[in-house]
Amino acid sequence: MDGIFSVTHRCGPSPTLASWGDLGLKGPWAEKALLRYGRNSASGTYGYFRQRALCGGDLLPSVNELPGSVSVAQAVAGSVNAIGYAGMGFKAGGVKILALTDGRGKTVQPDDATLLNGDYPLVRYLYIYVNKAPDRSLEPITAAFFRPDSLRRRPKPRPPERISIPAGVRQAAGATGYRARLECFLFDLR
Repeated sequence: MDGIFSVTHRCGPSPTLASWGDLGLKGPWAEKALLRYGRNSASGTYGYFRQRALCGGDLLPSVNELPGSVSVAQAVAGSVNAIGYAGMGFKAGGVKILALTDGRGKTVQPDDATLLNGDYPLVRYLYIYVNKAPDRSLEPITAAFFRPDSLRRRPKPRPPERISIPAGVRQAAGATGYRARLECFLFDLR
């Protein structure tokens, strides 16, 4: 991720990757320039992505910063050579969520199990605050939202590590022609 999105490369020395060929794709994809999308600096997703995926580094000036995850998902879906990061809950048709390689070299698929147990390298907590008087009960609808059966297990926080897209996923994305999108805000309350 650092080579795709970062100008500072704090996760380790790596060149800035400019094309899908730099990611290992062959054929007509090899020459397609990476079109990068992400959240703007007012977003917690932006801050988390910089800290976790870029080791606190800075985004390239060529990253198109958009005001919402829906905007990022739509932009990626509308551009054949785009890659971006957004919240899992905003997945749009026409995009593919990428498997990532964790710091141990293990490829992790983004599914409910890996998101909930924290194995997917880009998972973070979502904190919800309720404004209520200390001596009063929650309103019934709010209490229902927080019932244990309505909440999923929370992922364990993990220290920053170098994250890369595994070669097999890169080749599969090129072979199928999917547009790719990186997920970083992956706590889904359904």
